[in-house]
Order: sequence, then C-alpha cells, then structure tokens
Amino acid sequence: TTFERVFQLDKSKDFEKKFSRFLKELKIPSDQKLIKDLASKRIKHDNNSKVYKQTYNTLNKLRKKGYKLAILSNSTIFSGESIKKGTLKNYIDKMFLSYDLKMIKPNPQAFKKVLQYFKVKPSEALMIGDTYEADILPAKKLKLNTIQFKNATQLKKELKKMGIMG
Repeated sequence: TTFERVFQLDKSKDFEKKFSRFLKELKIPSDQKLIKDLASKRIKHDNNSKVYKQTYNTLNKLRKKGYKLAILSNSTIFSGESIKKGTLKNYIDKMFLSYDLKMIKPNPQAFKKVLQYFKVKPSEALMIGDTYEADILPAKKLKLNTIQFKNATQLKKELKKMGIMG
C-alpha cells in the first residue's frame, strides 16, 4: 500500500516530507500546517509503542526453553527505533524491520531472511502474527507453523496445544 511504501520502507526521519508525499500520492489536498500536525502526531504515536505486559513473561519462558526469537515487522523508523531502545530487545535474538530489509510483509523474501538468519527449515519455525494477510498467509505458503494472535489467553492455549509451552 501507499502507507507501507512511503513510511515503512524508508529510513528517513523526515516525516513531514513523507506525509507530503503520502498525501500527494493519494491526491489529498494539504498545507504545511496539516503536514506538520500529522507528522508530529505520528512520531509521538510511534515513539510510544507499548508491549503487552504478559508478552515479556511468554518470551522469557520461550527463551528459557531454548527457542530463538525474532521480530519481523512492517515498521516506521520511529516505532522500530522505539522497539530497539525498549526492554523488548532483551528478549529478542534479532529484529527484522521493513525499512532495514527494504521489503514489507507479505513478501515471502522477508520470511526467508529470518529462516536463513537462524538456519532453520520452515517446518522448524513458528510465525505468530496478528494480521492474516501479512503474517499468517505468507508464512503458511512457505510451510511455517503459524498462530494468528488474538489475545494472550488464546496464544497460550495454542502454544500449549503445539507442545511449546506447558
């Protein structure tokens, strides 16, 4: 989509320029005040990315069991940098962010990069994602195991069913 192309493939921190280009491509009339306002709000939003509290507990359990953990995310530079600076980095072995990869999910090459990095076969990997079209469908096409995240309770049940967590 236009948003992904303009915001999630570009490492530039010039969000005013990105919003100007975004609105122009969508043929939405704008002025400098609107662009400044949109950029400011988006940067604030992306800098304040939060992680569900129960996520840390689950990730910690998975790490203790010896699982390698990665993030594969379509991300803006600000949300990506926020993740890299936050405590989540202590639980993750590698982050694969769209602007670093120069590709966005559902591109199968993004998933293949993760598999190659960890030197694992698709059948040895599990993709947990919240978006069917971008996360689950491409992972299934590559024969990865998948769980579509809905909530923490559902995730724990699915992980238990797969024999990953007790």
